[in-house]
Amino acid sequence: MKLFIEILDKNYEFIILDFLEKYKNDTNFILQTSGSTGQKKEICVSKKQLQQSAIATIEALNLKKSDTALLCLHFDFIASKMMLIRAFEADMNLVISKPNADLGALIEQYQISFAAFVPLQIEKIIASNGIDMLNKIQTILIGGTTISQNLVAKLQSCNSTIYQTFGMTETVSHIALRKISGNNPPKHYTILPNIDIKTNEENCLCIKGDVTNNVWIETTDVIHLIDNQNFEWIGRKDFVINSGGIKIHPEELETKIAEVLKLNFVISSLEDEKLGQKIVLVLEQKNKIIDEEKLLLKIKNKVPTYEVPKSIVYLLSFPFLENGKINRLAIKNLVAQQYL
Repeated sequence: MKLFIEILDKNYEFIILDFLEKYKNDTNFILQTSGSTGQKKEICVSKKQLQQSAIATIEALNLKKSDTALLCLHFDFIASKMMLIRAFEADMNLVISKPNADLGALIEQYQISFAAFVPLQIEKIIASNGIDMLNKIQTILIGGTTISQNLVAKLQSCNSTIYQTFGMTETVSHIALRKISGNNPPKHYTILPNIDIKTNEENCLCIKGDVTNNVWIETTDVIHLIDNQNFEWIGRKDFVINSGGIKIHPEELETKIAEVLKLNFVISSLEDEKLGQKIVLVLEQKNKIIDEEKLLLKIKNKVPTYEVPKSIVYLLSFPFLENGKINRLAIKNLVAQQYL
């Protein structure tokens, strides 16, 4: 494998090469979870789990020795480590870059054929270089956080094969993929080879396979199980809003109203005497919208009355976790502070 190091920070380079050396020689690895639903924690996984995850992706995407992959994710998290391992196991060329580099220039210079990004990186590539830059890459993975419907709509015009990933640190990266490029992309994810799935009594996804050391892992991801190979993701149990006895998943509601709300927004909640929790629409912008009633009417025409936000809150910017995920817990706290 050839490593094209496109980083000036030698400490960052050392961390990557040190991990690669450990992967060649060690049997167990300590990984850190993202902390998207609470405190970060460390877990121990075996080299076999990492290897089997890489092999499953290589087989599913038909990655080859002639491919050149781009690693441009924060190396503290599993997604970045797995890009390195996939390149190693498939004997691909690998270009390594800092996440905030000029990715468009790297794509052209090294003729990248396989890459993984977070949604924000994709948005920046489109803004700086146009969507045609993505067409230069044969296969693209997008993960780390949910992808807005507006971005999915843009990506449908791409000739590249683009997948939204589903996974977590405990499953050593993704265990399922959803194609989002092309016309009429499916709503469901399809699992990778050697993975078993089921749901528990709360309709949360349970996963077992080589990547989990063949033990069942219960997640807090609420899903609709289509069959033993496919599922639709609804949202995180941790973030469910119980409003008047009705459980509402903010991620699912965001998808419903994205078509009529061409703004950066998040659905959150506030404690409420009558409802228990009330839905709040959080907008990322400095100035208030002149006609809030008109905005809420658009939403009301799209969703049932009980899903219409009861208040609108404005934040200058949304907080994110280190891995690019929206920090919903921090947003909820910021919303609550405005009503103290």
